[in-house]
Amino acid sequence: MKVIKKGVLSTFQDLGRANSRSKGVNVGGAMDVYSFKLLNLILQNTENETAIEMHFPAPVFEFEETCVFAISGADFGCLLNGKEILHLKQYGAQKGDVLSFSKWSFGQRCYLGVKGGFDLPKWQNSAATNLQIGFQKMESAILLNKHDSRKNSNLGIFRNDSFFRKIIRIVLAESISNNSLEAVFCKNNFVIQNESNRMGYKLSGPSLSFLNLKEKISFGVGFGSIQCLPNGQLIVLMADSQTTGGYPVIGFVAQADLPYLAQMGSGQSFYFEIITLDQAFDLINDQNLFLKQVEASLKINVK
Repeated sequence: MKVIKKGVLSTFQDLGRANSRSKGVNVGGAMDVYSFKLLNLILQNTENETAIEMHFPAPVFEFEETCVFAISGADFGCLLNGKEILHLKQYGAQKGDVLSFSKWSFGQRCYLGVKGGFDLPKWQNSAATNLQIGFQKMESAILLNKHDSRKNSNLGIFRNDSFFRKIIRIVLAESISNNSLEAVFCKNNFVIQNESNRMGYKLSGPSLSFLNLKEKISFGVGFGSIQCLPNGQLIVLMADSQTTGGYPVIGFVAQADLPYLAQMGSGQSFYFEIITLDQAFDLINDQNLFLKQVEASLKINVK
């Protein structure tokens, strides 16, 4: 597959480098892990097979060999040879076919995967792009997919609902009083600022300076950590976040809600809802159960 027109920001992503955090290497990986996993399920790939994460305007691709592909995540009006195609459905492409994206409808990150995956080098056991060191930049390059002889399946569509949530559920840090923040989070919305990116979402909203938090010696942080800046505003660390930080952490986004947040962009607003750690575990367990049910149904369909 050849990139014949570059998009705004397109990167290769998998589940990242979680085992390299102790070396100071940020995890990276897909921002919307839920859409990423659904994509690989639809393609019957391994869970960690690399996909292309795109923003709008997205690239234009020309297929240089026969392959099976699918898309997931945000709706950018995907077209195969000028004809609209659906999300989370397998399509066959022939040499010379063109894949393009005509219009933005909703969501911020769209994922493209091929059956069998892309043939890419790995660093620290991951093929994910690391923008900080310039690893695996996606230029006007030729992308070869690994051949996969498994049977194609005739699959239905599984709609991802990660684009329409206005509430992000969080678990407060042990040192933060629930009573002091619950009223603030329930009555005020927070807006994602233009400076936001894959490293972190800078928010504007009510100042939390009344908490009188102080910076600490650097400690471990990661995807979903909510830091309070000196001016009382918040920043939510995202997939490409640093591994340590000194700003006070007031809580953590529930893992199951990180895909919802990942599909939001600059200017969008939402409310926080405080939940317990047990509730956060229940949410991610329910999400994982659904993915297992999807996997089981796909296996039945291809028999």
